[in-house]
Amino acid sequence: MKRGAAPVSERLLKKVKQGSGKTATSGEEKKKASSSSSAEKKVEIQYCNVPLMIEPESEEEEPILQPAEIKKEQLVMKHTPKDGIELMKNPKSNDSRAQGKSVLDWVYAPIDMDKLYQEFVEKRVLVIRRNEVYPDYYKGLYSLDEIKKTLVDHELRYSYDLDLALYRNGRRFTLNPNKDDVADPTLVWDLYENEKCSIRMLRPQEHSDVLLSLLCHFEEYFGQGAGLNAYLTPAGSQGFAPHYDDIEAFLIQLEGEKHWKIYRPLENQQYLDRFSSKNFTQEEVAGFECFEILLKPGDMLYVPKGVIHQAVTSQDQHSLHITVSTSHLMSWTDYLEKALPLALQMATENHVDLRTALPKDFKEYMGTNIAECEDPRREEFILKCSEMVGLVMNSIPMDQAADEMVKKFMHDRHVSSGLSILREKSNKDQQISEATVSKLKVRLATANTAHIVIDNLSEEKSENQEEEEEVFSIIYSSQNTRVYHEVELQHLDLDGIFLEAVQTIFTAYPKSVKVADLPNLSDEEKVMLIEQLVGEKIVELA
Repeated sequence: MKRGAAPVSERLLKKVKQGSGKTATSGEEKKKASSSSSAEKKVEIQYCNVPLMIEPESEEEEPILQPAEIKKEQLVMKHTPKDGIELMKNPKSNDSRAQGKSVLDWVYAPIDMDKLYQEFVEKRVLVIRRNEVYPDYYKGLYSLDEIKKTLVDHELRYSYDLDLALYRNGRRFTLNPNKDDVADPTLVWDLYENEKCSIRMLRPQEHSDVLLSLLCHFEEYFGQGAGLNAYLTPAGSQGFAPHYDDIEAFLIQLEGEKHWKIYRPLENQQYLDRFSSKNFTQEEVAGFECFEILLKPGDMLYVPKGVIHQAVTSQDQHSLHITVSTSHLMSWTDYLEKALPLALQMATENHVDLRTALPKDFKEYMGTNIAECEDPRREEFILKCSEMVGLVMNSIPMDQAADEMVKKFMHDRHVSSGLSILREKSNKDQQISEATVSKLKVRLATANTAHIVIDNLSEEKSENQEEEEEVFSIIYSSQNTRVYHEVELQHLDLDGIFLEAVQTIFTAYPKSVKVADLPNLSDEEKVMLIEQLVGEKIVELA
């Protein structure tokens, strides 16, 4: 490991120093002291709507702020601490989408994941308090000991694998030495213990099978790439300034306690902002508090993107939590950023009006300097522009734009086999040949392993060509790794004769398909296709 980083951190530290309710139990339940049934245990959930500016009905009225309403409920637990990793190891369904939901049902118990997605995501801050009932609910996911072991066993790089963060005297500092330096565990723990420096582990799933499996279950449920960081903060300390993120943040409290403050939007702040904020000062957020939470082991907090938050640990114990993130640049805006340029291109090719010149005198009545002019030519220009926009809107290639968003997902996500990394490996060693075609069955590896994209070689036909020659691609994530974007987007290009057979396999999922039943192919072509799909881990032998 590289040494000599201490002087850098000492100089940075010098700058910093200068800059300066228990669950109610019925009498009958008390008699059943030996019972461990999760159905008898209730936990409290708290939630707060994200306060929004309500637009006035008339121009004379001022916008008003919707008040923050904090509500509480007691719900019955249907899961126990051991269920989570057990579901990752031994799923109850052979459908990866159902597997994703079942694991997330455990993560967010007692709230069903579909209910959470529909009623809370992007709408409400949510706290699930399990500490009094199940303080060890998330035991086995990650720990301080695992962080220590990872620092020793792997050459972690500052800024890439971990950050050393400090918030002191109202200022946020990152105490990383040179970016290419390998982290010295002795220095890291010295800064943590003596300088109250927080450790942010970036993408710890690269070194943890349990976290990789958890993250893959998130990706399978959401149909989006997901990320994960771990935050270790010393007692009586704060690592980060008030800020908001550009992702949906699901915080899982593993060790210790952390006091969180949630804020209503500041003046002129966008709701569900697509990009993370700057570091706010305490003065900027003062008076905007709407929700305060003390997270303890077993608790969970959901914070929608664009919601300002900050946290500080209790004075007598450290805090360790992981944050799972989803929905990064997966909004309707991102979809339309793909769709509209394609629509403009297609409309321009198909409509001569879009290719005609602008009026020669348009600058006389159009422009910011004369935006209020009442020239009739201006109204005519605006009407004509609206007609042009209509031509573009009628040409939006929605399916092609959707394919582009799926490509982003396939590239962003982790290796799809991470879903089953904790399970016992099956030993299927069947020969793929024309002689065995009649015996073979295959199925898609997971519901979100791959996606079919259909394209045409050319839209121009020759005189003797009756139909366009159809080709298609399979884009897939089965060759991704546990390292984000370590490989480029993977795709397999195939002739159109294989399309119906591939579609048969995809649409049958989670069921398997007899290779002999694949349509429109000879036995030789079936073997050729299955060898490629199995080789790329897109399908598996059933």
